[in-house]
Amino acid sequence: MSLAKSAVLAAAVALSGCWADVGPAGVGVRAESYSPLYYEGNAIYYDDVGEPYYIVEGAPYYVPQSHPYYRTYTNHYRVHRDGYGHWYGRHRPAFHDRYRASRPRYRRR
Repeated sequence: MSLAKSAVLAAAVALSGCWADVGPAGVGVRAESYSPLYYEGNAIYYDDVGEPYYIVEGAPYYVPQSHPYYRTYTNHYRVHRDGYGHWYGRHRPAFHDRYRASRPRYRRR
């Protein structure tokens, strides 16, 4: 494809207002101004005090505080708390029944 055709195609796509957000099924859709961060391919959720956790096979696990991006995750929540609340309302994590009432825990590897 020539450079001119590529530029016209790129402009047409950009002007159409279309966008795609790629992520794990069911959580990659942006809600207004919020996009979730990911840990090992899993969307990050936050508990009542802003601690980041993720879901694996229906079980919640905290992101380890020793992770190099832990502060990035916690700062993201502080900055985007309102947007996260709206997003969370539409994308609540699916827990297995035995985990529903439990708090996230640290995952052993």
